[in-house]
Amino acid sequence: MFSVQAQEEDRRLKKPNRKFENFEYASAIKGYEKWREKGLKSEELFKKLGDSYYYISDFKNAAMAYSELFKLTDDVEPQYYYRYAQTLKTVGNYELSDAYTTKYNSKVGAEVQAAKFVENPEDIERINSTRDYYKVQSLSINSELSDFAPSFNGDKLVFTSNRIPKDAKVVVHKWNNQPFLELYETVFDEDGNAGEVYYFDKNINSKYHESTTAFTKDGRFLYFTRSNYFDSEYGESDTGANLLKLYRAEKVGDEWTNISELPFTSDNYNTAHPALSPDDKKLYFVSDMEGSLGESDIFVVDINEDNTYGTPQTLGNVINTPAKETFPFVSEDNTLYFASNGHLGLGGLDIFSVKIIPGKVNKYGKVVNMGEPINGAFDDFSYIVNDKTNKGYFSSNRPGGMGDDDIYTFTRNRDKTKITNRFDDKVKNLGEAKTDTVYVNVPVIKYVSGGEDLAKELGLNTIYFDLDKWNIRPDAARELDRIAATLKDNPTLAITINSHTDSREDHNYNVRLSKRRADATLNYLRNKGISQRRLKAVGYGKILLVNECETGVRCSEEKHQENRRSEFVVNGK
Repeated sequence: MFSVQAQEEDRRLKKPNRKFENFEYASAIKGYEKWREKGLKSEELFKKLGDSYYYISDFKNAAMAYSELFKLTDDVEPQYYYRYAQTLKTVGNYELSDAYTTKYNSKVGAEVQAAKFVENPEDIERINSTRDYYKVQSLSINSELSDFAPSFNGDKLVFTSNRIPKDAKVVVHKWNNQPFLELYETVFDEDGNAGEVYYFDKNINSKYHESTTAFTKDGRFLYFTRSNYFDSEYGESDTGANLLKLYRAEKVGDEWTNISELPFTSDNYNTAHPALSPDDKKLYFVSDMEGSLGESDIFVVDINEDNTYGTPQTLGNVINTPAKETFPFVSEDNTLYFASNGHLGLGGLDIFSVKIIPGKVNKYGKVVNMGEPINGAFDDFSYIVNDKTNKGYFSSNRPGGMGDDDIYTFTRNRDKTKITNRFDDKVKNLGEAKTDTVYVNVPVIKYVSGGEDLAKELGLNTIYFDLDKWNIRPDAARELDRIAATLKDNPTLAITINSHTDSREDHNYNVRLSKRRADATLNYLRNKGISQRRLKAVGYGKILLVNECETGVRCSEEKHQENRRSEFVVNGK
C-alpha cells in the first residue's frame, strides 16, 4: 500500500522535479502548486516547493511551504530548519525564527552552527547601533522589474537590470519567468542626480544573462558575470544546467573586445560577482566550486603581471559560512563588503564589512553587520562605496521600492554624527524630534525604524474587507483618510500596505484576492494625493492569520472577518 502510494506520488511530481533540478523554479512552482491545491501533502512536495520559492527570494511563500512541511514531520535535514528560520525573519516572526535556529544548531556540529545567525534578542539592537549614520534614498533610474549590482566605472555607474526597453521582443528565462539580465549605465551630474540610462555595450550583453561588473582603475579591463555562453556556444553542466561564468573584456578605442573566459571557470560550477582589490592585483569572486563551505563562498585569486592568474583560494571560515556569501566589494581602505545570510542578520541577505589585513593570507578583522538603514528584513546586497566622498550604493528588495530589486544611494558619516532619516521611537508626541544633526527633514511624528503598523500607532480602526471583495468600505475610507493626512504631514514617510484574506478558498485564489485588496488600498491613497513612490502593495493571501481560523477550522463570520484586513507597515529606510 505504502509502496503504491509512493510510486503515485513520484509520478505526479516527476515533471516539476525535473524543472527543479534544471533550476527552472518558476515552472517547478506551478507544478508543485497544482498538486498542493489538489490535496497532495508530502515531505517532498513541501521541501521542493519551499526551496523553489526560497531560491527566487520569495520568502513569504517559502515560509508557507516550510510551515506545511513541519506540520507533517520534524524529521528533516538540518538545512530545512535553517531555511525556515531565515524565511520567518522576513515575515517578521523573530521569536519562531529563533526557535528553529536553536533546533538547527542542535542538529549540526559545532563547526557549522548558525550561532552567527541568531544569538539573543539584544543582538538586533546591537546591529542597529549605527543606524543614525546613514542617509538612504532610492534612485530615480529604478524600473518596475529588477535593478541591482551597481559598480563604479569612472564617472559612470554600471548596473544590472531586466527592464524591458521600448519595442523590444521580450524573452524570459525559466528561473522566475522574467526577462534576461543585461548591463546598463548612467552618469550623475554635479548635484548627484542620475541622468539618462543607456544600454551598456552590444559586445558584452548577449541574449542570455549578464550581471555584476568590476573595472580596473585605468578603465582598460572589465570583469563581468555571464551565463555559460561564449562565441555563440551555449554551455551546460554534466546535469544539463547552464551555470554562471566569469569573463574579461578589454577596452580598445571605444569598443569592448578581446572577451575571454577566465581559466578557473567550469561548466560544472558557478563563478560570478567579480570585485577587484584597490591595486587591481587580486580578483575576488563567488563560487560553489569544490572547497566551498556553504551554498556559495567568496574566493580570491592573484592577477599576475602577464595577465595570467594564480590558484583561487577560499577566504576561509571567518567570512564564509555554511550558508551563502555573495556580492563582494573591496573599498580603497581595504575593507571587504559582502552579502550573507549565514552571519548574524536581520533577515534575508544582509550586508557585512570586514577589514582585510594586508600581507597576510586569510587574515581579517571582525565581521560587522552594517545595520539599519542599510539592512532590513529582506535581501540587501551589492554594496559599493567611495571612501573619499563617503557616498555609495547598494541593492535591496525591501518594500517601498519601484520593482523587485532596487538600487539605493547612501551618504555615510564616518565621524558618527547622527544623520536622521529614520523613525526613532513609537508615537510619543507631536513635537519636533531632537537629534544631534538634522541631515534630512525630520517627521513631526516619530516611529520605530520600520516594522510598525501605522494604523495601530495612530489608534485607528482596522481596515477590513467583505468576503471575496476588495472594494474600500465607508468605514475603511474614514480610516484611510486619516492615514493620508498623516502621510501628507510626514513627507519622508513611506509605507508598505500588507493585505490579507481569511483561510477559505485555495492559496492562489487568496494571493490574488489579497493583492487586489492591497492595490485598492494603494489606489485610494494615491487618489488622496500620496505619491506612489511612497507606497507599496503586497498580498499575503491566508498565510498570516491573526487567529485560530486556519483551513478546515470552523469559525464564525466575525472571526473570519478579523483576517480580511490591510495593515500599514512603516518602511525601515
